Amino acid sequence: MDVDLSVTSSRLQCTTTGCTYPPPLIQWLTQGQIASFPVNPSGTGGSCVLPEQLYTSTLDLQQNTTLSDNSDKVLIFSCRIEYPDSTMNLITSGSHTIRFAVRVTEAFLQQNNQNITSTLTVNSGEPVTLTCVTGTSRPAPNIVWYIGSWLIGSGTSLIFTPSNTDHNKVIYCQAYNTDPNLRVDSNKPSLFVKVRVTEVFLQQNNQNITSTLTVNSGEPVTLTCITGTSRPAPNIDWYIGSRSVGSGTSLTFTPSNTDHNEVIFCQAYNTDPSLKVASNKARLFVRVQVLTVTLEGSTGGNKVFNEGYPQTLKCNTSPSRPGPIIRWLLGNKAMIYNITSISMTGGDELYVLRSEITLVLMRNSSNQKIQCEGFISGQETSPVFTEVVVNVQYAPDVRVSIYGNTVVSSTAVLMCVPQGNPPQYTFHPWIHTVQQTEIRMLDGVNTVNNSTLTLSNISIQDTGRYTCTVDNGVPGLDRQVSQTGYKDVDVQGLPVFDKIQVPFAGELNNPANIEIRFYSYPPVQFVKFINQSDSSRLLNTSNIVIYMQPSNISMMFYEKRVTRLGHVAVLHFRNLTDTDFGNYTLQLSNGQGNVTLPFYLIVSAAPSVPKQFFFINIKDDHLVFGIEKGFNGGQEQTFIVKYQPVGMADGTWSIFMVSEDALEDPFTNGTYYLKIPIIPDGQYIFKVHAENKIGNSSSIEGVYVEIKTGSELEVQGGTNVAAIAGGIGAAVVVVVIIVVLFFIWKKKESMLKNSIGEGFNNSVQRRSNQTGSLYANTSYTGDVSNTGYESLQGCKTEVSPYQTLSSGNTKTSGKMKTNTD
Repeated sequence: MDVDLSVTSSRLQCTTTGCTYPPPLIQWLTQGQIASFPVNPSGTGGSCVLPEQLYTSTLDLQQNTTLSDNSDKVLIFSCRIEYPDSTMNLITSGSHTIRFAVRVTEAFLQQNNQNITSTLTVNSGEPVTLTCVTGTSRPAPNIVWYIGSWLIGSGTSLIFTPSNTDHNKVIYCQAYNTDPNLRVDSNKPSLFVKVRVTEVFLQQNNQNITSTLTVNSGEPVTLTCITGTSRPAPNIDWYIGSRSVGSGTSLTFTPSNTDHNEVIFCQAYNTDPSLKVASNKARLFVRVQVLTVTLEGSTGGNKVFNEGYPQTLKCNTSPSRPGPIIRWLLGNKAMIYNITSISMTGGDELYVLRSEITLVLMRNSSNQKIQCEGFISGQETSPVFTEVVVNVQYAPDVRVSIYGNTVVSSTAVLMCVPQGNPPQYTFHPWIHTVQQTEIRMLDGVNTVNNSTLTLSNISIQDTGRYTCTVDNGVPGLDRQVSQTGYKDVDVQGLPVFDKIQVPFAGELNNPANIEIRFYSYPPVQFVKFINQSDSSRLLNTSNIVIYMQPSNISMMFYEKRVTRLGHVAVLHFRNLTDTDFGNYTLQLSNGQGNVTLPFYLIVSAAPSVPKQFFFINIKDDHLVFGIEKGFNGGQEQTFIVKYQPVGMADGTWSIFMVSEDALEDPFTNGTYYLKIPIIPDGQYIFKVHAENKIGNSSSIEGVYVEIKTGSELEVQGGTNVAAIAGGIGAAVVVVVIIVVLFFIWKKKESMLKNSIGEGFNNSVQRRSNQTGSLYANTSYTGDVSNTGYESLQGCKTEVSPYQTLSSGNTKTSGKMKTNTD
C-alpha cells in the first residue's frame, strides 16, 4: 500500500512522455476502470515547440478522503492517455495503491462489552466505566461524552461517578473522524442512578422520634421509616426488639404491655441486601390505660347519703402505666376537696390507684350522679368511669298550718305536713307549750303523710305553741331523728286580768302607783280608769298619769302556771289626797269586747284621832255618845271605847269595840251615834280612839259620866262627865248587859248582810279586862267572777277584808269568833 488516506493525503500525476498536439485526454483508472475522480490536465511547454506541449494530470486525494460508499477499500490507481485522431491509448505501466479513509457512521455504548439499551442503571457514588463503540472507521474517531447537555469526557472509554443529580438524564458518546461537522451520536440511554440507603430514622406524625417513644397499650400507632434520598425505593423491615413486626415504609402496630421497654426500629436497604442500615432505636414506653374503675359500697347503681353527714366513697383503678389519675364528678362539676389517693406499684411497673372522697351532701344533690373517672396523663381516648345515682335521705321538714277560727269558743284545726326522704313517717303526740313550759300532750289523727289536731271550743288556755314531732328514721342536721314543726296559736278573746291583791294602799301626800296586769289578744285598744263615786273617767292631769306598758304576767293554763307577755295598766298619783281614796273601775277593750275590774284605793296608815266624842243620853238600855270621825286612812276603822271607874289605877280599863259601820246615822253633819250597852252605877271616865289594820290613833280627851240607879244622868263639869240614875241593881245590869250584847250582835249580823259594804268586817265587841281582854275577830275571803269576760282557770282575785266590788257577782262569807280571857 503506497498511501493510507486515513493517515495522509496523496497526489498522483500522470504525464505524457513527449510533446504532443492537440492535447490528449488523460483518465485515471482504479482497478482498471475509469475512476470518477474528475481531473483536468494541464499543459506546459517544457522543451516542446508550440503548439505541442507536455501534458500532466494531477489527482490530489486529501487526507480522510472516503469513498462514496464509505467503504474501507484499497484502490490501485493508474492512468490512461488518449490522443486525438489516434486509436492508440497509452496506459501507464506503473500504479499506486491507496487506502481510503472510512468515516464514522455509527456509535453505541457498551458496559462490560454489553450493549446498553434504553436504561443504564448505576449506583450513585460508585464509579462506572462505559465504552463508546463506533464500528469500522479510519482514522480512529474522536469521541466525546455527554450526560444531558453536559460534556463530561472524551475518549473511547468513560469512567464517571454518578450522583443523584444524574438520575433520568441521558448519557451518550459522540464520535467523528473525517469531518468534525459529521458527528455521530451513540444511543442515549437514561441513567437510572441508584442511591443507596445511608441513613434511616423514625418519625411519628412527621416528627422525628428520639430516644423514647410513648404509646398507649391497645391503641394503634403508625410510624414511618424515613430513609432520606435513595433509589430505588428501599426495602424496609420493622423490629420490636429482635422480633420482626412488619415491612414497608409505614408500620401500624398495636402495642401491648409486653412491648414496654423494648426498642423499636426499622432497617432499610436498596442497592445491596448486605448493606442494611438500621434506624435509631427508640425505647417503647407503653402506657397502659385504665381499663376499669370500681366503686366500693354501692349497690344497684345507687348510693344512699344522709343529708349533712359525711360519707366516704372508694374508687379503684385497674393497673396502668404511668400512675393513673382519678377524677371525681358530681353531676358535671369536678370535686377537688376531701380526696385522699394512694398509689400502689405492681409488676411490670404497673400502678393501681385507690382514691377516697368524703362527701357531705345536701338534698339538692339527690338524683345527681357521682362519677369516678380513671385515666392516665395524655390519654387521648375518653376516660373510663363508673357512676352511682345519689339518693340523699333527709329528715323531714315539718310545716304546720292552721285552718278555722282562733276566736274563743270556735274550732281550729292544726295540720302537720312533713316533707322528707324517705316519705314514710312516724307521728308522735302534739305538744302544747307556753314559753318553754309544757302544758299538755295531745293525740292527733295520723294519716300516712300528715297529722291533724282539732281544737274545739277553744279558750284562752289554748293559746301557745303547738309542736308536731315526726321522724322518718333519718337524723337531721341537728343530729336528732325526731324533727319538729310548730304553729303559734294566739286565741282571740276578751282581756284577762292577772291575779291582784286588793285593796290598793297609799300614803297621804305621797306618790302612789296602781298597777293592774292583764293579758289580751288581740291587743287592747284603750284603757279607761273610772272613779265610781261620780262615774267619771280619769284623765291625765297634773296629779294623775295614766299609761300602759308591756309586762310579764302569770297565768294558769290547764293547771300549769305559765308566763305570758301582757301589759300593765298604771294609774299613777303624784300626790295622794284624802279625796283620791275610794272605789275605781278599770275598763279594757280589745275589739272582742269590754271587761271591767273594780278596785279600791285605801290609805296605808293608821286612822286619825276622832275629832269629837261626847255623851248624849241613855236610850234603849244603851249609853249613847256622839262622835265625829277623823279620816279612816282609806280603810274601815274600829272605835275602841274604854272606860274605868274614876280613881282606878291605869291598866284596869274595860273596852267596847265598835266597828265603823255600826255607827248610826248622824244627827248632825259629820257626827254619828255611838252606842254601848249600859253599865253598872258608878262614876266612869270614857275615852275613845280609832284603829284599823295598819295601826291606831291616840285617844280623845276623856268624858266623865256618873251613873246612878233611879237618878238622872249627870255629866260632870267642863270635862263632859255624865251621871246616869236608875233603879236597876248591879246583878240586873249584868243580865241586861248580856242580853243587850246578844241583841246587838244579832242586829249587827243582820246589818252585815244588808250593808253596802258587804264583805267588810262588821262587829261590836266588848272586852272586860280583869286580867286580860275580850276580842271578837272577824276574817273574810271571797272568790270574784266577773261577768262580761272570761276568767282563767285558777286565776283568782283575792279580796282583803276591806275590798268593795261594785259590779259583778260577789260571793261573800263571814264568821265571827269570840275569845274570852
